[in-house]
Amino acid sequence: MRILFLVLFLLSSKCLTAQVLPFAGLPTRADTLDRSLNHTYIAYCLGKDTLKIRQLNDRLVFPLAQFRRLEKDSTWLPSEEKLAWFDSVQHQMAQNCFSYAFEWSFIELTNGPNPWFSASTQVLGPSTEWLLGYAYHCVSQNKARCWRRMQRRLPNKAYLLFRDSRGKPLHAAFFIDGIIYSKNGAQPPRAYLKLKELKKRYPDTRTLEVYRLTPSALAWEFHLNE
Repeated sequence: MRILFLVLFLLSSKCLTAQVLPFAGLPTRADTLDRSLNHTYIAYCLGKDTLKIRQLNDRLVFPLAQFRRLEKDSTWLPSEEKLAWFDSVQHQMAQNCFSYAFEWSFIELTNGPNPWFSASTQVLGPSTEWLLGYAYHCVSQNKARCWRRMQRRLPNKAYLLFRDSRGKPLHAAFFIDGIIYSKNGAQPPRAYLKLKELKKRYPDTRTLEVYRLTPSALAWEFHLNE
């Protein structure tokens, strides 16, 4: 028992922003928090905590009133090209970097899709840090320098969290088999061979935190495959 306690303590002490916590259950119950024209805001409950996600609706609604105000024409109607453009942009912007990195992480764990992270979801607010603290352990916390040396030390299948000078999450990516997978805003996902190249896109980065799923996270796979 003392050995187990010591192991958990050492893992959690490597990074002040994350702790190894036991899984009390899975966020399988979805509560709708709010709706907008093309999005649904969902909370997956897990005990007293929630994983908050914004989901792009399957059926998109073109914001006609907004465009008519922009065009200053109450009779204006969108062309087929404009409708196609709107649909493309909405789908391209649907997933943020935090959801994208989580999706990669859970695909590697479960060998399949999951109900929380996909090309149509964004992880909202503090949910990113909550999930990292709940289901992951922080392997290392690094100052933004010596990127080549830092990359050599990255463990495989790692969730990378970039923080700014205020300590706020700036970006997230996933590292596997020597490749860094990243998604930035409305741009399509991209693969990087060098960590330094990705950092150039986020010059405000001051620290890089490296996370791995905890062994207890295997409970997610068990429930997903039931």
